[in-house]
Amino acid sequence: MLDKLDFLKLQVSNINETSIDDKIYKLVLINKNELYLFMLKTKKIIHISFNFVFPYINIINKLPDFKKDENNNLQLLKKYLLKATIQNIELLNNDKIIRIQAKKVMEDYEVLDFYIYLELFSNHPNLIITSLDNKILFARHYTSLNAVRIINKNMDYELPQINSNQVIKKVFDSENFIKNFECQIQLDIIKNDFKDMFKLVKNKIKQLNKKINILNQTILTDQKYEAYKKAADYIYTNLDENFDEILIDGIKININKQYSLIENANIFYKKYKKMKTGIQMNKEFLTSAQNELEYFEYLNEQITNKMLSYNDILEINQELIKNNYLKNKDNKKIQPSYLPYKYSDNGIVIYFGKNYLQNNYLTFEIANKNDLFIHVKDYHGSHVILPKVYINNENIEKCCKIALFLSNLTQGELNVTEVKNVKKTNIKGLVNLLSYKSYYVKINDTNEIQKIISNSKKVK
Repeated sequence: MLDKLDFLKLQVSNINETSIDDKIYKLVLINKNELYLFMLKTKKIIHISFNFVFPYINIINKLPDFKKDENNNLQLLKKYLLKATIQNIELLNNDKIIRIQAKKVMEDYEVLDFYIYLELFSNHPNLIITSLDNKILFARHYTSLNAVRIINKNMDYELPQINSNQVIKKVFDSENFIKNFECQIQLDIIKNDFKDMFKLVKNKIKQLNKKINILNQTILTDQKYEAYKKAADYIYTNLDENFDEILIDGIKININKQYSLIENANIFYKKYKKMKTGIQMNKEFLTSAQNELEYFEYLNEQITNKMLSYNDILEINQELIKNNYLKNKDNKKIQPSYLPYKYSDNGIVIYFGKNYLQNNYLTFEIANKNDLFIHVKDYHGSHVILPKVYINNENIEKCCKIALFLSNLTQGELNVTEVKNVKKTNIKGLVNLLSYKSYYVKINDTNEIQKIISNSKKVK
């Protein structure tokens, strides 16, 4: 547990140990707030986050997946940072200000020595590049000329003043904050890049629920169609009577005096046949709408599952384009990859899917009928397959934990059966089990399962 300043000191120390005299060979800017510097020698990535809650600097191994999109800010940063060599990094004034000294050979072969100031204050973080005599060359955010502390091109850079009496150290779980925030960045990228898909799924669920309610009401109303047949039969058996209405099964049916009794009877027969045909059609529409609703509710669970990677979500998006639910804006040929994941280590092989496309392909195309199928009970989760040769109690438990983890659960009941007992349904992604055994499993060490997931590769 560290306070924010101590955490930054630790990160500055880490970068000093790994990145001094290393060159920045690539820059990536995501969502305007997340800057990534790729280092040439160490192959590490320095992540500078300008989020407003806790701006920070961190060393990571992998860039989040995202749709490539250049912007003006990145081009300006590249002018100074691309191919620049880091010479020194330090924390200034015992405050949340980091100064990086760097050197770069410019296009005209002039050697430029400069400072990068990272002001990592909550609510107003900034990045400012200056010459060694502290003339401002570039800033993420400039101020007005009326500001107490002016940030503008060619002006002298001045460090912010700090009142030490007002500094209150707040200890917090910085390690978990960073870990969760790095995951949140990927989720935010997914929500932005696939916003049309998220909107489609949300709207479809809303529309289908409305359609199902209307169909249910229509079917309920039309249930009285038998009364019209009975009314017509009654008329034919009582043609010698004169009446204005007929009461059938508590339903009052009026006689239209513009027509004869026989004409009324024929009208009732036609209405009976029409309503009978209509109710059957509406029941079919209802079943179809219910199946489609279950499919989209399943999709909603899938696309909001934090365990799914960018590419797992992309596969679902491509499938929706292929099935004409979404427009193909890029006009590229869509070839969704249904390949699931494979974990192989320590004499065991385990397969699992992260989305319904991978699940379906794994269970019905890859798995053998005598392999073991594992799935969280009553949950739209991953299919996990344990090949027959590896079946034992220890490996079954491990597979159960993988299924739980991929469903964002730490404990629960799971269904386990042979693949031959798994059957497709009319709803994409959903299966029926002819028979199964139930296991209740709890994950005590999530790091172990996380390691398995991280070390898994796509089936080739």
